Order: sequence, then structure tokens, then C-alpha cells
Amino acid sequence: MRLKKHTNVLLMMAITSLWGCAPTEEEKRLAEEEELNKPSLSIQPVGPLVEPDDTSLLTTATVIMSKTVDDNVTVQYTLNSNTATAGADFQAQSGILTIPSGSNSASIDLTILADEFDEQNEEFTIVLSSPVKAKLGIASEVVVIQDSALDVTPVVSIEPVGSLTEPDSGSTTFSAIVKLSSFSSFPVTVDYSLDSDSATLGSDFEASSGTLSFEPGTNSAEIELVINEDNIDEFDENFTITLSNPINAQIVDTTATVTIIDSDEDTTTMSFSTDSARVAESSGEYKVKLVLTHASEKNINIPFTTAGLATKDQDYIILTPSPIQVPLNTNEVDVVFNFVADNILEGGESLILQLGSPDNAELGESNTFTFTIASDVTLNDTGVITWYDGSNFASEVRPVNSFPGQDADFGHDIDANEDLDGADAFSFTNLDAAGEPTSDTSEARCVQDNRTGLVFELKQEQQILPTNIGDDLKKELEADLLSYKDAHVNWQAANFTYYWLNTDETTNGGDIGEQGITFDTVNAEYPVSSICAFPYKGMLDHNTEYDSCNTQVYTAAINDFGLCGFTDWKLPTIEQLRSIHNYRDITLPINGTEFFPNNVSGDYISATPSADGAKTAWCISSDTGRVGLCKKNTPSYVRMVRGGAQ
Repeated sequence: MRLKKHTNVLLMMAITSLWGCAPTEEEKRLAEEEELNKPSLSIQPVGPLVEPDDTSLLTTATVIMSKTVDDNVTVQYTLNSNTATAGADFQAQSGILTIPSGSNSASIDLTILADEFDEQNEEFTIVLSSPVKAKLGIASEVVVIQDSALDVTPVVSIEPVGSLTEPDSGSTTFSAIVKLSSFSSFPVTVDYSLDSDSATLGSDFEASSGTLSFEPGTNSAEIELVINEDNIDEFDENFTITLSNPINAQIVDTTATVTIIDSDEDTTTMSFSTDSARVAESSGEYKVKLVLTHASEKNINIPFTTAGLATKDQDYIILTPSPIQVPLNTNEVDVVFNFVADNILEGGESLILQLGSPDNAELGESNTFTFTIASDVTLNDTGVITWYDGSNFASEVRPVNSFPGQDADFGHDIDANEDLDGADAFSFTNLDAAGEPTSDTSEARCVQDNRTGLVFELKQEQQILPTNIGDDLKKELEADLLSYKDAHVNWQAANFTYYWLNTDETTNGGDIGEQGITFDTVNAEYPVSSICAFPYKGMLDHNTEYDSCNTQVYTAAINDFGLCGFTDWKLPTIEQLRSIHNYRDITLPINGTEFFPNNVSGDYISATPSADGAKTAWCISSDTGRVGLCKKNTPSYVRMVRGGAQ
């Protein structure tokens, strides 16, 4: 009813105005009453607001209506600059604010901006105007922006530098950034210095000190850091940047730590300067030089072991104990041995020095050193101890005047012709699986020639091999994978033969030889063919790289197996094969069964290729000792060799 009454008054006043008649006193009274009954709009106090330290602050100003009405009420508003600058200190804006029907308030969004300047408090004004269905109460409000506390006195600090990597060579320049927390209208200065911690000034980094200046309107400066390469393997090291004496600023953290990460190129690798030496008994001290690629500030300890035929404390004394301790900041160290006489007439012996995994360093390629201790005795004789007397080659009586200069007149077998450790002047020692001398022939796996120092492989008993090849053998194995289990287990059998293969162009005589058919054409997990076999899958020594029957694969297998504790086995030269042949022996097997059992009749091929590049290599007949050429692409018997003082 109240709303209708007000509407009627307005209508009457409008008609009166239209007719040109002045409102009556009653009409005036009603109009004044209506105006007095309108709700009033007022801006609630705002702030003061604190300038944000970064970016912007969002807040609101609330407009309150004195009472609610059953209609929407609107009012225009604007934000006007006073001392504050629109767009720099606050976000300028204007618009129409609506108070919904039944509500008594609404909010104006205010955005306060960070300007990073040290300045006085500033103001802007919110102004209301042109209300609809309401009247103005408090129509303006002054908003105070207080300057950020950080803007009052800027804080100077060093941004984190983190870790810097030492250059591989020369020096590298980096920068440390020093910043002000806010801009200032005053010049700012601060002193700095670089100070040693675990890093060494002048060696790891360059000394530097000075004063940084920040002109008004700037908030950053740089300190130059020069990092040097020192060619020393070391732990990561630190130095500090120190700030002091600030003017028109303050310091919270006066220091920052910089870590220098050691260059990967400085990692110490060690190797022997040479890999072998020949010494004599009683030659005294011998120093083996171990060279480090870089001096190191770390404690480097290098364990080592010894092996070979020479006997510790009998043939040699270790003067440098294991582990070898490398002095700090040095790049070489000696391992010292003393070689002594043992008053035992013997062949050449070996001493193998093997480096283990070091602390704080890495092994280089040359980490094995082999000493060859020269033999007390000369090379083998031929075994011939009879003379030719004109009609008989087996005369045991030396002809007095005729046929002089015969083989039986020369060599050890003139006196040493007792068959104690080999026929006549031959001298052998059986070695067990660990390379130790043994008198039990059943334990013998190798035999050492005491004259030359060479160690020869002993072959195992002959084994049955398949006669089928290709698909027929494949079908045979599919029916029974372990048809030739004994051949796999005894893969050094005397009757196994191998193609000659040498891929080293410097030693193969111009032709690499023959690889042979690979086992994967039949069954790589059960490697067997008509000429050889290797351990099958499930055996400790099984290796898929043993893929064919050739001398190069067999050499790798023997060395991987570590026959008699050695890993330097190779195919012998033709002269090495001849050195164990007794040319006097006319019965089989040659050389005495006690030292070379399971010897088979046939040609044993050597590592010595023919000199003309033909597809042949020198071989020796186990029956006659006759030396000739065998085809590389025809499988032959082999007997591996290692060591020696030849």
C-alpha cells in the first residue's frame, strides 16, 4: 500500500507539471516524505592498506544501504587519484554497483599494486554518484596506501650460486648476482670479498674484492667468479662470498657458500708404465712404476695380488705391502720387489702382479705386470743321444774319428740323461688346477717345461662327437639335448680339432684363416659339432661367445676358464711346439705318458703363419716331429701354451 501511495503522488505531480499547475502543499509533503524514506548509501571506512611486497593485493570497499528495499538499487562509482598514481599504485576503475533486492550491501573491488619504490604513504578516493532508488549518505572515502615495509630500507643479498664445475682446462668465469629487495631513490653500495674455505685461493679460484653500487632505479649487480682447473683429483671444495658495509641498505645474510665440483677429467686412473720385465735370480730390488693420470688429494689405496710359478719368499720378497698407499698430490708410486737366489736349478718362472679395485681412483688398461725370472738352464735338447756310425743310427758308442759333430755330442743330454722328470735332459713338472706342482698325475692339468719356463696345456681323454651335421644333428639334439654330455664337460678333449683363426693383421700372415660353422645353426645352448664341443647351458663355464670351433674361440675359452690359474694362454709358435718333442722317441705316445698323456697321432698346428700370405700355418707331426704347413681351413689338433723365459 505504501508503494502504491508513493506511486500515486508521483503520478499526480507529473500530471500537475504537465498541466502547468504548481504542486499542492499536500503533494509537496508527500514528495518530501518519499525522499526522506529512501535508503541512504554510504562507503564504509577502508584501510589503511599496506602496499604488497610483490605484484598486487586484491581487497574490497563495502557500500552499506541503510535499509533493504524490494527492488534493485544502483549507484555509480569511480576511483580517483590523489597522491597515489592510478596504474602504478592502484588499478583505476569505475562502474555501476548494484545492491540486489532484499540485500543491504555490495562491494567494490580494489587492486593495490606493488611499485618497489621507497616512498611516502599515498592516497586515492572512492566516489559514489547518481544513485537510483536510494540517496547518497557518505559518498566518498579516502583510501591510504602505506608503503611496503621492505621498501623503507632495501635488503641486499646474494642469490644462491649453487655448484660450479671446475673446467677441464684453463679457467672459466661465472657470476654471482647480488640483489636489492626493492628499488630505492637513494644510491646503495655494499663491499664484497671472496674467501677460502676448503678451496684454495689462487689455485682453485681467483681472489677478488671490491664495492658494488646500485644506482636509483636499479636493483641488481654482479660479482665475477673465476674458477681454475688444477689437474688434481680432489673432493668438491667450497669458498665464500662475504658482504659488508652496506650504505642505504641492510644485510640479513652476510655470506653465501659456493661449491666447486671437481672436473670429471681429474678422475685419477692408474696403470703400470710397462706391462712386463725380465729379471734374473738374485738381481735384487726391482721397482715397478705405477703412473697416475692426475695427482690426488684423496687417500688412494690399491690392493694387489701375486700369482705365477715363482714362489714368494723363495724366489722373491714383496717390499711394498698391499694395499699400495699413494702419497697425496703425487702422480706415481713404486711397487718394490726383491729377487733372490734359491740355489735350485730350474727353468724360467713367472711372477704376475695383478692390481685390484682401488679406493678413490680407477684402474687403467695396464693393470697386470708380468715378471719373467730367467731360467737357470738352457733350452731343451732334441733328445737324440745316439750316434750314426756309418751303418747304424742308434749306436750308443761315439765314433772316434769318423762322422764328427753329431747331435749326441752336444747339449745337456751329454750328462743329464736320466729319466727322472722327463726323458734324458728333458725336465718337466706337473701342475694342478691351481698351478701348483703336483706328483699326482691324476691331478695334473698343465705341465711346466723346466728348461724353457713354458707351461703347456694337458689334454683330456678323447670323447665321442656326433657324426651328423646340420639339420640331422639338430634333430638328434632335439631328441636328447645331453646326447654328448661328456664332450661338453671334457671340452679340452685330445681328439677335438679346430680351424686356425687370427683376426690380428699384424700376426696372421696376411690371412685371418677360417671361423668355421657357428653353433647357432644347430643349438647354441648345447654347443657341439663333429670336431669339438664347449660347456652347455647350465654349466658354470657356458658362454654364448664360444660359438664355433676355431683357435681364437678356444683361446678365449681357456683364458676365461683360467686353466691352472693363468689367463695368458695362447696358441704356441712352431718353435715352442718343437721344444717338447723328443726326436729320439720312436714309440707312441711321445715324450712319456707321465707328462703328456692323451697325446694323439696327427698334426698340432701352431700360431706361426706361413710367410707368403698363403692360407697355411706351420704345424708339427706328433709322430715324427716333422714340421710342415697345414691348411688354416682344415681342423687340426691344438695344445695351448703360456709364460716362458724364451
